[in-house]
Parts: sequence; structure tokens; C-alpha cells
Amino acid sequence: MDEATRSVPVKRAILAEARRILRPGGTLVLGDTPQHDLHDFRGFYEPCKDEWLAFDPAACLAGCGFDAIDERPVALPLWTLVARSPR
Repeated sequence: MDEATRSVPVKRAILAEARRILRPGGTLVLGDTPQHDLHDFRGFYEPCKDEWLAFDPAACLAGCGFDAIDERPVALPLWTLVARSPR
């Protein structure tokens, strides 16, 4: 999931569904714009800006049942988290 998470008001529901449909041991790669980046031009028009500013992606992934959550510097300045569905 790339750069779509911030525009969805029900982030936890989407990540929980991703967890449900992944096979055991499957991998989810989640990347998006850092929350602090919403103060510039790109974030001015964000429909779910307030929810995005309060969103903790690693905690949400863990709460949805993912494990082995790892942050990776893939495409800076975007953040990228890799999480695995339990086996």
C-alpha cells in the first residue's frame, strides 16, 4: 500500500482487512508521506489530515495482528514499514 493510507478515514479497518486476506507469513509493505510533511502545500488539501496527524502506523499494524514490523529507508522522505502476518 503506497501513499493511500493518509487519504482514508478508516485506516485500521483497511489494515485489518489486509491482515485477514494475507496468507500466514505473508508480507505487507506500507509506505506513505510522513505526518509532519502535511504542513506544506501537498498536505493542505488532504481530506483526512487530522486523522493522519494522529496515526501511529506501527502501533496500528501491531493492533491488527501483524508482527515483525520493521521500518526501512526505501524511498526517503517517505516512510516504509514492512510487516508480516503471523504463521
